[in-house]
Amino acid sequence: MKAEVKEMQDLSSTIILTLTYLFVVLAIPVGTVFGLTYINRNTKQLLVNYFGERSQIYCGGLGIIIHELSHFLIALLFGHKITSFKFLIMPWNLNKEDGSLGYVNHSWDDNSLYQSIGNVFIGTAPIWGCTGALILTTKYFANSLYQSFTSAIESYRTISPLKLNVLQLFTHLTLGPLSFQNIIMLLIWGILSVNITVGGFDLSNADFKGSFSSFILTYAILTVILFILVYCGFSMLISYWLYQGCAWFSLIILISFLWSLFSNLILRLILFIQEKLGSEDI
Repeated sequence: MKAEVKEMQDLSSTIILTLTYLFVVLAIPVGTVFGLTYINRNTKQLLVNYFGERSQIYCGGLGIIIHELSHFLIALLFGHKITSFKFLIMPWNLNKEDGSLGYVNHSWDDNSLYQSIGNVFIGTAPIWGCTGALILTTKYFANSLYQSFTSAIESYRTISPLKLNVLQLFTHLTLGPLSFQNIIMLLIWGILSVNITVGGFDLSNADFKGSFSSFILTYAILTVILFILVYCGFSMLISYWLYQGCAWFSLIILISFLWSLFSNLILRLILFIQEKLGSEDI
């Protein structure tokens, strides 16, 4: 009887721990995807409302290219067949297309588990592609900031996300000496980062639709794998790598959120000043 009770307790603990891991793995990426999409979709809508549809391309063309290129590369990685693609619609051709700023059309075998799961990663690929682009842009145009950022992450790598003091982390960041050359490089870094952010992070409804069906399948498989690992006594190992992954992911993705918010606030400031100047002329 005691053995049965202990077995039930172990099973209950395994289920609770598995659900906890799933929540962490689910909540952070999903929150990131929806948060970045909401902010940058709002930025694009403001651009369209005040400056016309072509302004999205002028202010976010590089981001649009990275957005579509991310879809393209991940689709190839998961064995999908690319039927047609265009990484960027030129402003003068915008009205000739279906309203999209770029596209990647692909097909896959529904009977292939690997290709079906790939839809989750293909749909959300621009989030990770644009984040990577921002990191590389920071490395080559704001290297002092990049070096201080990586050093700060390394110094906090043994701390769990729950105990991480993000404000203290930012005290380690520096832009380096403000020489003329460095200022020019920082200016280029800012322009490129805003362009990537405005054009790249807005996932379309088609992206979400393509990811949703495969999303459930992916997390069902992940649930089974995590349950088996926890039941077999690997919970400490999972916790360690999960905390490390969350710490790195949270800090790196913070760059994307900061640039998204910065771009949105700058645009709102420009529109506010424009409206004020316009009202004074009347």
